[in-house]
Amino acid sequence: MLQLPDVLASRTWVTGRFHGLIAALCAGRPVCALPSNTAKVEGFLHDTGLAEACLLEKGWINLPVADQRNVLAQRFDMQRTEAFLQRRQDALAASAERIGAMFDTVAALAK
Repeated sequence: MLQLPDVLASRTWVTGRFHGLIAALCAGRPVCALPSNTAKVEGFLHDTGLAEACLLEKGWINLPVADQRNVLAQRFDMQRTEAFLQRRQDALAASAERIGAMFDTVAALAK
């Protein structure tokens, strides 16, 4: 099983898993995500405005390897722009706020 040190050691990341996506974003690594069998990956990326640079098309996996690499190179280049880096930072900060609020709400219910 891959863990955070694996993400930190990688220059780029391709994943089909929600937590892999989040780990790579938090680690500041360029990441591309395959569509998942749930709406979590796609929903998060669309909600945060990161989908254009991070979400691979459903047919990507069936492309010739050279085409897959070209798509990844283009997406990773998009993720190195100042605009993307700011969007990623804003998305992670907003997510952290919402997570904190959710846990505060749950803690209040336990009182």
